[in-house]
Amino acid sequence: MSNDYFIRCVESKVPSLMSLAVQLGLLKESSETPGQYYEALQGVAWCPIGRLYQPVVDQEIPVPIGNASGEAYFHANIRVPFDSLLEYAQSVYAENPSDELGAGLVAMGDYFLLTPEGEQHRPIVPAVVFA
Repeated sequence: MSNDYFIRCVESKVPSLMSLAVQLGLLKESSETPGQYYEALQGVAWCPIGRLYQPVVDQEIPVPIGNASGEAYFHANIRVPFDSLLEYAQSVYAENPSDELGAGLVAMGDYFLLTPEGEQHRPIVPAVVFA
């Protein structure tokens, strides 16, 4: 079974997001093009989207979707080949704990769309979906 996850984090958190994905063994950084990432685990599909923009009527310059402080969100989708990304991340952390991974597990809401109960959820209208 695979599951799709919809990532949304402020752009300042993208380096931390990528580092966590590498630590989890989901992504690898390209040695030929630093800052570019690709799937590291069979069954993972990575789809970086970047910024999304609000529909504008009377503005010439589109406004990126962001948080209350005005920092733009980075959006991406990832498909993983297991039932729960959270359970997978917890198992990786249990085998090889690190402060960064532990902090990432505590702050899942910094990286994913979550319900008020803390559960990951799909956007009402996803920008991109896997076929």
